[in-house]
Order: sequence, then C-alpha cells, then structure tokens
Amino acid sequence: MLLRRIKAHIEKENWFAVFIDFLIVVVGILIAFQITEWSEQRQEANLERTYLNRLAADLDKTINYLDSENIKQKKIKEIIENALATINNREASDQEIIEAANLYISKGTTLGGFKVTRNTYDDLQSTGNLSLVTNEELVESLGKLHTNFTEHNLAALVNSDWVNPFESKITWEMDFLRFYSTTEHLYPKKSEADIAQHIREHTELLTRHASLHYWYVAAISDDYKSGAEEARVIRAMIKNELEKQ
Repeated sequence: MLLRRIKAHIEKENWFAVFIDFLIVVVGILIAFQITEWSEQRQEANLERTYLNRLAADLDKTINYLDSENIKQKKIKEIIENALATINNREASDQEIIEAANLYISKGTTLGGFKVTRNTYDDLQSTGNLSLVTNEELVESLGKLHTNFTEHNLAALVNSDWVNPFESKITWEMDFLRFYSTTEHLYPKKSEADIAQHIREHTELLTRHASLHYWYVAAISDDYKSGAEEARVIRAMIKNELEKQ
C-alpha cells in the first residue's frame, strides 16, 4: 500500500509527499529495530534474573552443607577429646574404657570432604552465559569464590590422602573391626577385662591416631567456616542485585 502511494507521488512529482513517505518507512524500520532490541534486552534480563536465582539457591544449599558439616566436625572433636581423656584415665573402669574406644572408633574417625553445589556456575561458564550477569564485581567475586572452593576441596583430598596410610596399621594392631557392629560377631568372644586391657596396651598408638584425626578435623573445620563466610558475602551481593531489578 505504502509503495503504491510512493509511486503515485513520484509520478505526480510531489516530492514533499515522497519525502514524508520515505520518512515514515525509515521511522518504521527504526522503531522495529528498537522493539527487537528492547525485546532481546528484556529476554536477557529475564535470563539473568533466572540465573541469579539459581546461583542464590546453589549458595543456600552450599551454606547449609558447610554449616552442617562444621557442626559434625565439632562433635567429632569432642568425641576425640572425651575418648582420649577416658582412655588415659587410670581410674576409668573397663566398661568406660571400652565405651570410649568404641565411640571414638565408630564416630570419631570419619573423614569429611568438601563438596559444594556449583551446577549453575559451571553451567554459566560452559555456555558462555556468565556475560549475562551485568554486575562485573559480582562476576569477579563468583570466580574467586569457586576458585577458593576448589582449593578447599583439594586441601581436603590431600589431607585425607595423608591420613589414610596410617589407617591400616591401627586397624590391624587395634582390631578396629572388633568395635563395629557389622563385624564384631566375627571375632572370638573375649571378656570385658581382656578387651579393656588390649585397649590400655595400645593407648599410645590410639592417642597418635586420634591426634591425627583431630588435626584433620581442625583443618577442614577452618575450611568449612571460611567457605561459608565467603558464600554468605556473595549470597548477599546476589540478593542486592535481584532487589535492584
């Protein structure tokens, strides 16, 4: 319709009308481009908000995990301290000695790990969508956070690799499996006095083993604490960013 009108105006040599028609076409094209650009920006903003919410959810899971693991490690430290205090107490009864060793061996020798929820961040990196996050400070902070998470995880692996070689020695000499409900029935029956005496004879070995685990617990507890603190800072940044949108 517009093209026929322009043609008619040219035939009549109505150049002002031709100019107006061309102006309408140009303005229409510019408006169409603007609408398209606005639509793309809106889609990117919506996608950014989706990713920010997902990042926040991942960090919430990570913070809960780190806090929970830190509480577990504190309990393990208490178990180790109380068990050694009882085992090294010459006034402790045979039953108390056995219960202390049993609690330490079954509950105080668990090695933790450092695993966080980072699915969304990895997705953003692998797809190149990290550029959708417009706050450059937040992007940089997310990168540092996950770098630190990786370092904490490597530290946990290295420390556990350092502890593990000592496990076989004490498992053999201390008859650790005697104290586990799943394997205790495989051992010949012994009197309470004999079992307690066996523990007392290996007090030094048990103390060295417990000290090693105590060191591991202390190290990973520090990582849990610092990791949770760092995650909370980034979580607050994401919350502020979502509130601005």
